[in-house]
Amino acid sequence: MTVPDVAGENRWGGKRVLVGLSRPQERRLRSLWLDGCDLQVVGRSGSAPELLAELEGGQADVALVDEDLHRFDSAHRAAMWHAGLPLVALVREPNDQRWRDVPGFVLPLDSDLPSVLEAIGRAATGDREARAREAKVRPKTGAIRSAPVEVQTRTGRRDIQVLAVWAGSGHAGATLLACSCAAILGSAASTVLVDLDVMTPSVGVQLEDGQQARVRSSLADLLSADLETHDAWQQELERCLQSMGAYARHAQVLCGAAIRRNGTPTRVSPAFVERLVSELRTRFDFIVLDLGADSPGQSPITAAALRAADQVLVVATPDPVGLHRAGASVREAAAILDQRRAAVVLNRHDARVHTDLHHVDEHVGLPIVALVPDDERSVQKALLAGHPAVCEPSSRLRAPLLDLMDRACTGTVAWPGDLKTQRDPWAAPPLWSRIRSAVAVGATSLLGGTR
Repeated sequence: MTVPDVAGENRWGGKRVLVGLSRPQERRLRSLWLDGCDLQVVGRSGSAPELLAELEGGQADVALVDEDLHRFDSAHRAAMWHAGLPLVALVREPNDQRWRDVPGFVLPLDSDLPSVLEAIGRAATGDREARAREAKVRPKTGAIRSAPVEVQTRTGRRDIQVLAVWAGSGHAGATLLACSCAAILGSAASTVLVDLDVMTPSVGVQLEDGQQARVRSSLADLLSADLETHDAWQQELERCLQSMGAYARHAQVLCGAAIRRNGTPTRVSPAFVERLVSELRTRFDFIVLDLGADSPGQSPITAAALRAADQVLVVATPDPVGLHRAGASVREAAAILDQRRAAVVLNRHDARVHTDLHHVDEHVGLPIVALVPDDERSVQKALLAGHPAVCEPSSRLRAPLLDLMDRACTGTVAWPGDLKTQRDPWAAPPLWSRIRSAVAVGATSLLGGTR
Protein backbone atom coordinates (compact mmCIF):
# COMPACT_ATOMS: atom_id res chain seq x y z
CA MET A 1 0.00 0.00 0.00
CA THR A 2 1.41 3.38 -1.00
CA VAL A 3 1.35 6.15 1.58
CA PRO A 4 0.08 9.44 0.14
CA ASP A 5 2.51 12.30 0.06
CA VAL A 6 0.98 14.64 2.58
CA ALA A 7 3.96 15.62 4.69
CA GLY A 8 4.72 18.67 2.57
CA GLU A 9 1.21 20.00 2.94
CA ASN A 10 1.07 19.23 6.69
CA ARG A 11 -2.68 18.76 6.28
CA TRP A 12 -3.10 16.76 9.47
CA GLY A 13 -0.93 18.97 11.70
CA GLY A 14 0.16 16.10 13.96
CA LYS A 15 -3.37 15.29 15.05
CA ARG A 16 -3.55 12.80 17.90
CA VAL A 17 -5.47 9.65 16.93
CA LEU A 18 -6.89 6.80 18.96
CA VAL A 19 -7.14 3.59 16.96
CA GLY A 20 -9.56 0.76 17.64
CA LEU A 21 -9.33 -1.68 14.75
CA SER A 22 -9.81 -5.40 14.31
CA ARG A 23 -6.76 -7.38 13.25
CA PRO A 24 -7.61 -7.46 9.52
CA GLN A 25 -8.09 -3.70 9.46
CA GLU A 26 -4.90 -3.12 11.44
CA ARG A 27 -2.93 -5.08 8.84
CA ARG A 28 -4.66 -3.26 5.98
CA LEU A 29 -4.12 0.23 7.43
CA ARG A 30 -0.74 -0.34 9.08
CA SER A 31 0.66 2.69 7.21
CA LEU A 32 -1.29 4.89 9.60
CA TRP A 33 1.46 4.53 12.18
CA LEU A 34 4.16 5.67 9.73
CA ASP A 35 5.70 9.08 10.23
CA GLY A 36 4.89 9.98 6.63
CA CYS A 37 1.22 10.36 7.50
CA ASP A 38 2.03 13.09 10.04
CA LEU A 39 -0.39 11.51 12.53
CA GLN A 40 0.34 10.90 16.18
CA VAL A 41 -1.19 7.57 17.22
CA VAL A 42 -1.61 7.97 20.99
CA GLY A 43 -3.35 4.64 21.60
CA ARG A 44 -4.25 1.37 19.94
CA SER A 45 -7.00 -0.80 21.43
CA GLY A 46 -8.12 -4.30 20.55
CA SER A 47 -11.60 -4.06 22.08
CA ALA A 48 -14.38 -1.52 22.49
CA PRO A 49 -14.06 -1.24 26.32
CA GLU A 50 -10.34 -0.46 26.00
CA LEU A 51 -10.96 2.12 23.31
CA LEU A 52 -13.74 3.74 25.34
CA ALA A 53 -11.44 4.04 28.37
CA GLU A 54 -8.74 5.67 26.22
CA LEU A 55 -11.33 7.88 24.58
CA GLU A 56 -12.62 9.17 27.90
CA GLY A 57 -9.04 10.02 28.92
CA GLY A 58 -9.10 13.06 26.65
CA GLN A 59 -5.64 12.47 25.15
CA ALA A 60 -6.72 12.43 21.49
CA ASP A 61 -8.26 14.68 18.85
CA VAL A 62 -10.05 11.95 16.91
CA ALA A 63 -10.70 8.19 17.07
CA LEU A 64 -10.71 5.59 14.31
CA VAL A 65 -12.86 2.48 14.81
CA ASP A 66 -14.18 -0.32 12.63
CA GLU A 67 -17.37 -2.37 12.85
CA ASP A 68 -15.55 -5.63 13.64
CA LEU A 69 -13.78 -4.33 16.74
CA HIS A 70 -14.21 -6.81 19.60
CA ARG A 71 -17.28 -6.09 21.79
CA PHE A 72 -18.33 -3.12 19.66
CA ASP A 73 -21.97 -3.59 20.66
CA SER A 74 -24.82 -1.10 20.95
CA ALA A 75 -23.95 -0.10 24.52
CA HIS A 76 -20.33 0.73 23.72
CA ARG A 77 -21.35 2.48 20.52
CA ALA A 78 -23.78 4.72 22.39
CA ALA A 79 -21.10 5.55 24.97
CA MET A 80 -18.65 6.48 22.22
CA TRP A 81 -21.20 8.65 20.43
CA HIS A 82 -21.76 10.61 23.64
CA ALA A 83 -18.13 10.90 24.70
CA GLY A 84 -17.70 14.06 22.65
CA LEU A 85 -14.64 13.00 20.65
CA PRO A 86 -14.91 13.06 16.83
CA LEU A 87 -14.99 9.59 15.27
CA VAL A 88 -14.28 7.97 11.93
CA ALA A 89 -16.14 4.64 11.64
CA LEU A 90 -15.40 1.97 9.02
CA VAL A 91 -18.54 -0.10 8.44
CA ARG A 92 -20.02 -2.49 5.88
CA GLU A 93 -23.24 -0.56 5.29
CA PRO A 94 -22.70 3.19 5.83
CA ASN A 95 -26.42 3.92 5.31
CA ASP A 96 -27.50 1.56 8.09
CA GLN A 97 -29.45 3.32 10.87
CA ARG A 98 -26.95 2.14 13.48
CA TRP A 99 -24.47 4.71 12.19
CA ARG A 100 -26.80 7.67 11.77
CA ASP A 101 -25.57 9.40 14.96
CA VAL A 102 -21.82 8.93 14.55
CA PRO A 103 -20.18 12.25 15.59
CA GLY A 104 -17.89 12.43 12.59
CA PHE A 105 -17.60 10.38 9.41
CA VAL A 106 -18.80 6.94 8.29
CA LEU A 107 -16.79 5.21 5.56
CA PRO A 108 -17.08 1.83 3.84
CA LEU A 109 -15.10 -0.90 5.54
CA ASP A 110 -12.77 -1.29 2.55
CA SER A 111 -11.99 2.43 2.14
CA ASP A 112 -8.46 3.16 0.92
CA LEU A 113 -5.86 4.94 3.03
CA PRO A 114 -6.20 8.39 1.42
CA SER A 115 -9.94 8.40 2.11
CA VAL A 116 -9.38 7.37 5.74
CA LEU A 117 -6.74 10.07 6.20
CA GLU A 118 -9.00 12.68 4.68
CA ALA A 119 -11.84 11.74 7.03
CA ILE A 120 -9.53 11.72 10.08
CA GLY A 121 -8.19 15.17 9.22
CA ARG A 122 -11.62 16.66 8.65
CA ALA A 123 -13.13 15.08 11.78
CA ALA A 124 -10.23 16.26 13.92
CA THR A 125 -10.81 19.85 12.80
CA GLY A 126 -14.46 19.72 13.82
CA ASP A 127 -15.99 18.90 10.43
CA ARG A 128 -18.83 16.37 10.36
CA GLU A 129 -20.47 14.43 7.61
CA ALA A 130 -23.97 15.67 6.78
CA ARG A 131 -26.15 12.60 6.54
CA ALA A 132 -29.78 13.03 5.53
CA ARG A 133 -32.28 11.74 8.04
CA GLU A 134 -34.74 10.77 5.30
CA ALA A 135 -33.95 8.40 2.48
CA LYS A 136 -34.36 9.92 -0.96
CA VAL A 137 -34.98 6.93 -3.15
CA ARG A 138 -35.13 7.56 -6.86
CA PRO A 139 -38.36 6.02 -8.19
CA LYS A 140 -37.70 2.91 -10.24
CA THR A 141 -39.10 -0.54 -10.73
CA GLY A 142 -39.58 -2.16 -7.33
CA ALA A 143 -38.94 1.09 -5.42
CA ILE A 144 -41.31 3.18 -3.34
CA ARG A 145 -41.74 6.92 -3.36
CA SER A 146 -41.38 8.14 0.21
CA ALA A 147 -44.40 9.67 1.87
CA PRO A 148 -44.23 13.48 1.58
CA VAL A 149 -44.00 14.14 5.28
CA GLU A 150 -41.34 15.37 7.65
CA VAL A 151 -40.87 12.38 9.93
CA GLN A 152 -39.98 13.19 13.51
CA THR A 153 -37.11 11.27 15.01
CA ARG A 154 -37.13 9.29 18.25
CA THR A 155 -36.01 12.42 20.08
CA GLY A 156 -39.14 14.28 18.94
CA ARG A 157 -42.71 13.88 20.07
CA ARG A 158 -45.11 11.87 18.00
CA ASP A 159 -48.43 10.36 19.01
CA ILE A 160 -48.20 7.26 16.78
CA GLN A 161 -45.10 5.10 16.93
CA VAL A 162 -46.51 1.57 17.19
CA LEU A 163 -49.05 0.46 14.56
CA ALA A 164 -50.86 -2.84 15.09
CA VAL A 165 -52.44 -4.37 11.99
CA TRP A 166 -55.14 -6.85 12.96
CA ALA A 167 -57.92 -8.52 11.01
CA GLY A 168 -59.50 -10.79 13.57
CA SER A 169 -61.08 -13.90 12.08
CA GLY A 170 -61.07 -14.46 8.35
CA HIS A 171 -58.57 -13.69 5.62
CA ALA A 172 -58.81 -9.95 5.07
CA GLY A 173 -55.16 -9.45 4.06
CA ALA A 174 -53.70 -8.00 7.25
CA THR A 175 -50.19 -9.37 6.65
CA LEU A 176 -50.19 -8.06 3.09
CA LEU A 177 -51.07 -4.55 4.29
CA ALA A 178 -48.68 -4.71 7.26
CA CYS A 179 -45.77 -5.48 4.91
CA SER A 180 -46.77 -2.63 2.60
CA CYS A 181 -47.19 -0.12 5.44
CA ALA A 182 -43.79 -1.06 6.89
CA ALA A 183 -42.18 -0.71 3.46
CA ILE A 184 -43.66 2.78 3.00
CA LEU A 185 -42.57 3.97 6.45
CA GLY A 186 -39.18 2.29 6.03
CA SER A 187 -38.49 4.27 2.88
CA ALA A 188 -38.37 7.46 4.98
CA ALA A 189 -37.66 6.52 8.61
CA SER A 190 -36.26 3.69 10.71
CA THR A 191 -39.00 1.06 10.84
CA VAL A 192 -39.35 -2.52 12.03
CA LEU A 193 -42.01 -5.05 11.03
CA VAL A 194 -42.70 -7.70 13.68
CA ASP A 195 -44.66 -10.87 12.95
CA LEU A 196 -46.62 -11.68 16.12
CA ASP A 197 -48.75 -14.40 14.57
CA VAL A 198 -47.51 -17.30 16.68
CA MET A 199 -49.73 -19.90 15.03
CA THR A 200 -49.22 -19.28 11.31
CA PRO A 201 -46.49 -16.64 10.85
CA SER A 202 -46.31 -15.59 7.22
CA VAL A 203 -44.34 -12.33 6.97
CA GLY A 204 -41.17 -14.24 6.15
CA VAL A 205 -43.00 -16.22 3.50
CA GLN A 206 -44.48 -13.12 1.86
CA LEU A 207 -41.07 -11.44 1.73
CA GLU A 208 -39.08 -14.49 0.62
CA ASP A 209 -37.67 -13.98 -2.86
CA GLY A 210 -35.86 -17.32 -3.03
CA GLN A 211 -32.42 -15.71 -2.92
CA GLN A 212 -31.91 -13.82 0.32
CA ALA A 213 -32.85 -16.63 2.74
CA ARG A 214 -34.88 -14.05 4.65
CA VAL A 215 -36.19 -16.36 7.35
CA ARG A 216 -32.80 -17.03 8.87
CA SER A 217 -33.89 -15.93 12.36
CA SER A 218 -37.14 -15.25 14.16
CA LEU A 219 -38.80 -14.58 17.49
CA ALA A 220 -37.72 -18.06 18.50
CA ASP A 221 -34.08 -16.93 18.47
CA LEU A 222 -34.91 -14.09 20.85
CA LEU A 223 -36.77 -16.44 23.16
CA SER A 224 -33.73 -18.69 23.45
CA ALA A 225 -31.37 -15.80 24.33
CA ASP A 226 -30.46 -14.33 27.70
CA LEU A 227 -32.43 -11.06 27.76
CA GLU A 228 -31.99 -9.80 31.29
CA THR A 229 -30.62 -6.35 30.42
CA HIS A 230 -31.27 -3.59 27.89
CA ASP A 231 -27.83 -4.16 26.35
CA ALA A 232 -28.58 -7.86 25.93
CA TRP A 233 -31.84 -7.03 24.17
CA GLN A 234 -30.14 -4.63 21.79
CA GLN A 235 -27.38 -7.10 21.01
CA GLU A 236 -29.84 -9.91 20.25
CA LEU A 237 -32.05 -7.64 18.19
CA GLU A 238 -29.06 -6.76 16.03
CA ARG A 239 -28.49 -10.46 15.48
CA CYS A 240 -32.11 -11.34 14.68
CA LEU A 241 -33.33 -8.34 12.69
CA GLN A 242 -33.12 -8.63 8.92
CA SER A 243 -33.16 -6.01 6.21
CA MET A 244 -36.48 -5.67 4.43
CA GLY A 245 -34.87 -4.93 1.09
CA ALA A 246 -33.54 -2.16 -1.13
CA TYR A 247 -37.04 -0.81 -1.67
CA ALA A 248 -37.25 0.14 2.04
CA ARG A 249 -33.69 0.87 3.03
CA HIS A 250 -34.54 1.93 6.60
CA ALA A 251 -36.86 -1.02 7.34
CA GLN A 252 -36.03 -4.25 9.12
CA VAL A 253 -38.03 -7.40 9.79
CA LEU A 254 -38.40 -9.73 12.76
CA CYS A 255 -40.04 -12.88 11.45
CA GLY A 256 -42.56 -14.90 13.43
CA ALA A 257 -41.75 -17.80 15.69
CA ALA A 258 -41.62 -21.06 13.78
CA ILE A 259 -43.85 -24.02 14.59
CA ARG A 260 -42.06 -26.78 16.45
CA ARG A 261 -41.78 -30.25 15.02
CA ASN A 262 -44.39 -31.61 17.41
CA GLY A 263 -46.89 -29.14 16.01
CA THR A 264 -46.99 -26.75 18.98
CA PRO A 265 -46.13 -23.09 18.50
CA THR A 266 -43.05 -21.58 20.09
CA ARG A 267 -44.09 -20.13 23.42
CA VAL A 268 -44.33 -16.33 23.40
CA SER A 269 -45.61 -14.69 26.57
CA PRO A 270 -47.45 -11.36 26.94
CA ALA A 271 -44.59 -10.10 29.13
CA PHE A 272 -42.16 -10.89 26.31
CA VAL A 273 -44.29 -8.94 23.81
CA GLU A 274 -44.50 -5.93 26.13
CA ARG A 275 -40.74 -5.90 26.70
CA LEU A 276 -40.07 -6.42 22.99
CA VAL A 277 -42.18 -3.42 22.01
CA SER A 278 -40.59 -1.35 24.76
CA GLU A 279 -37.08 -2.15 23.52
CA LEU A 280 -38.02 -1.51 19.91
CA ARG A 281 -39.43 1.90 20.85
CA THR A 282 -35.92 3.00 21.86
CA ARG A 283 -34.47 1.83 18.56
CA PHE A 284 -36.98 2.65 15.78
CA ASP A 285 -39.12 5.56 14.68
CA PHE A 286 -41.97 3.25 13.69
CA ILE A 287 -42.98 -0.27 14.73
CA VAL A 288 -45.54 -2.24 12.69
CA LEU A 289 -47.03 -5.29 14.42
CA ASP A 290 -48.66 -7.97 12.28
CA LEU A 291 -51.07 -9.79 14.59
CA GLY A 292 -52.59 -13.22 14.30
CA ALA A 293 -56.25 -13.91 13.60
CA ASP A 294 -57.08 -14.91 17.18
CA SER A 295 -59.19 -12.64 19.35
CA PRO A 296 -57.66 -11.09 22.51
CA GLY A 297 -59.80 -13.41 24.61
CA GLN A 298 -58.25 -16.45 22.95
CA SER A 299 -54.71 -15.12 22.53
CA PRO A 300 -52.87 -13.25 25.32
CA ILE A 301 -50.30 -12.32 22.67
CA THR A 302 -52.89 -10.45 20.61
CA ALA A 303 -54.19 -8.77 23.78
CA ALA A 304 -50.69 -7.63 24.79
CA ALA A 305 -49.97 -6.28 21.30
CA LEU A 306 -53.28 -4.37 21.13
CA ARG A 307 -52.54 -2.77 24.50
CA ALA A 308 -49.02 -1.80 23.44
CA ALA A 309 -50.09 -0.21 20.14
CA ASP A 310 -50.59 3.52 19.73
CA GLN A 311 -52.91 2.88 16.78
CA VAL A 312 -54.78 -0.27 15.77
CA LEU A 313 -55.75 -0.74 12.13
CA VAL A 314 -58.54 -3.30 11.86
CA VAL A 315 -58.41 -4.75 8.35
CA ALA A 316 -61.76 -5.83 6.91
CA THR A 317 -63.22 -6.59 3.52
CA PRO A 318 -66.34 -4.58 2.50
CA ASP A 319 -68.48 -7.60 1.71
CA PRO A 320 -71.19 -8.61 4.24
CA VAL A 321 -69.27 -11.65 5.48
CA GLY A 322 -66.06 -9.67 5.96
CA LEU A 323 -67.83 -6.89 7.84
CA HIS A 324 -69.67 -9.40 10.01
CA ARG A 325 -66.39 -11.08 10.99
CA ALA A 326 -64.68 -7.76 11.67
CA GLY A 327 -67.59 -6.56 13.81
CA ALA A 328 -67.61 -9.78 15.81
CA SER A 329 -63.84 -9.52 16.42
CA VAL A 330 -64.09 -5.88 17.53
CA ARG A 331 -66.96 -6.59 19.90
CA GLU A 332 -65.11 -9.55 21.40
CA ALA A 333 -62.08 -7.30 21.94
CA ALA A 334 -64.11 -4.49 23.50
CA ALA A 335 -62.46 -4.91 26.92
CA ILE A 336 -58.99 -4.59 25.36
CA LEU A 337 -59.42 -2.41 22.30
CA ASP A 338 -59.59 1.33 22.96
CA GLN A 339 -61.87 2.57 20.19
CA ARG A 340 -60.30 6.04 20.34
CA ARG A 341 -57.12 4.56 18.86
CA ALA A 342 -58.69 2.01 16.52
CA ALA A 343 -59.95 2.40 12.96
CA VAL A 344 -60.95 0.33 9.95
CA VAL A 345 -59.01 -0.18 6.74
CA LEU A 346 -61.26 -1.64 4.06
CA ASN A 347 -59.22 -3.96 1.87
CA ARG A 348 -60.23 -5.19 -1.61
CA HIS A 349 -62.61 -2.29 -2.02
CA ASP A 350 -64.28 -1.89 -5.42
CA ALA A 351 -65.83 1.56 -5.86
CA ARG A 352 -68.12 0.23 -8.58
CA VAL A 353 -69.64 -2.38 -6.25
CA HIS A 354 -69.25 -1.08 -2.70
CA THR A 355 -70.95 2.25 -3.25
CA ASP A 356 -72.76 2.54 0.09
CA LEU A 357 -70.66 1.98 3.21
CA HIS A 358 -73.07 3.24 5.85
CA HIS A 359 -73.44 -0.30 7.14
CA VAL A 360 -69.75 -0.40 8.18
CA ASP A 361 -70.57 1.60 11.29
CA GLU A 362 -73.39 -0.79 12.08
CA HIS A 363 -71.28 -3.93 11.66
CA VAL A 364 -67.87 -2.79 12.94
CA GLY A 365 -68.48 0.35 14.96
CA LEU A 366 -65.17 2.00 13.98
CA PRO A 367 -64.43 4.82 11.53
CA ILE A 368 -63.00 4.07 8.09
CA VAL A 369 -59.58 5.63 7.47
CA ALA A 370 -58.56 4.02 4.17
CA LEU A 371 -60.14 2.34 1.16
CA VAL A 372 -57.60 -0.05 -0.38
CA PRO A 373 -58.68 -1.15 -3.86
CA ASP A 374 -58.80 -4.70 -5.10
CA ASP A 375 -55.69 -5.26 -7.21
CA GLU A 376 -55.26 -9.01 -7.45
CA ARG A 377 -52.79 -8.95 -10.34
CA SER A 378 -50.28 -6.67 -8.59
CA VAL A 379 -50.68 -8.57 -5.33
CA GLN A 380 -49.96 -11.92 -6.97
CA LYS A 381 -46.95 -10.52 -8.85
CA ALA A 382 -45.58 -9.10 -5.60
CA LEU A 383 -46.04 -12.38 -3.75
CA LEU A 384 -44.20 -14.27 -6.47
CA ALA A 385 -41.39 -11.70 -6.42
CA GLY A 386 -41.14 -11.76 -2.62
CA HIS A 387 -41.67 -8.06 -1.95
CA PRO A 388 -44.51 -5.89 -0.57
CA ALA A 389 -47.43 -5.24 -2.90
CA VAL A 390 -46.81 -1.47 -2.96
CA CYS A 391 -43.46 -2.13 -4.67
CA GLU A 392 -45.15 -3.25 -7.87
CA PRO A 393 -44.92 -0.39 -10.41
CA SER A 394 -48.59 -0.71 -11.34
CA SER A 395 -49.87 -1.27 -7.80
CA ARG A 396 -53.13 0.48 -6.99
CA LEU A 397 -52.50 -0.09 -3.28
CA ARG A 398 -49.69 2.44 -3.15
CA ALA A 399 -51.67 5.71 -3.28
CA PRO A 400 -54.18 5.01 -0.47
CA LEU A 401 -51.55 3.45 1.79
CA LEU A 402 -49.12 6.31 1.18
CA ASP A 403 -51.88 8.69 2.16
CA LEU A 404 -52.69 6.65 5.27
CA MET A 405 -49.05 6.45 6.40
CA ASP A 406 -48.63 10.14 5.68
CA ARG A 407 -51.42 10.85 8.15
CA ALA A 408 -49.98 8.37 10.65
CA CYS A 409 -46.68 10.28 10.61
CA THR A 410 -48.52 13.44 11.62
CA GLY A 411 -50.05 11.71 14.65
CA THR A 412 -53.55 10.80 13.46
CA VAL A 413 -54.94 8.44 10.85
CA ALA A 414 -58.34 10.15 10.67
CA TRP A 415 -59.37 11.75 7.39
CA PRO A 416 -59.06 15.55 7.60
CA GLY A 417 -62.28 17.46 7.05
CA ASP A 418 -61.38 18.78 3.61
CA LEU A 419 -60.09 15.42 2.46
CA LYS A 420 -63.16 13.66 3.77
CA THR A 421 -65.31 16.02 1.74
CA GLN A 422 -63.46 14.90 -1.36
CA ARG A 423 -63.32 11.21 -0.49
CA ASP A 424 -66.32 10.78 1.74
CA PRO A 425 -66.90 7.02 1.90
CA TRP A 426 -70.61 7.65 2.52
CA ALA A 427 -71.05 9.71 -0.65
CA ALA A 428 -73.68 8.52 -3.11
CA PRO A 429 -72.36 7.13 -6.41
CA PRO A 430 -72.01 9.68 -9.20
CA LEU A 431 -74.87 10.22 -11.64
CA TRP A 432 -73.24 8.21 -14.43
CA SER A 433 -72.82 5.21 -12.09
CA ARG A 434 -76.51 5.34 -11.16
CA ILE A 435 -77.54 5.55 -14.83
CA ARG A 436 -75.23 2.69 -15.76
CA SER A 437 -76.65 0.53 -12.94
CA ALA A 438 -80.22 1.30 -14.02
CA VAL A 439 -79.43 0.42 -17.65
CA ALA A 440 -77.78 -2.84 -16.57
CA VAL A 441 -80.84 -3.79 -14.47
CA GLY A 442 -83.17 -2.98 -17.34
CA ALA A 443 -81.15 -5.05 -19.82
CA THR A 444 -81.11 -7.98 -17.42
CA SER A 445 -84.89 -7.81 -17.08
CA LEU A 446 -85.33 -7.84 -20.83
CA LEU A 447 -83.15 -10.93 -21.10
CA GLY A 448 -85.25 -12.79 -18.55
CA GLY A 449 -83.22 -12.09 -15.39
CA THR A 450 -79.99 -13.52 -14.12
CA ARG A 451 -79.26 -17.20 -14.29
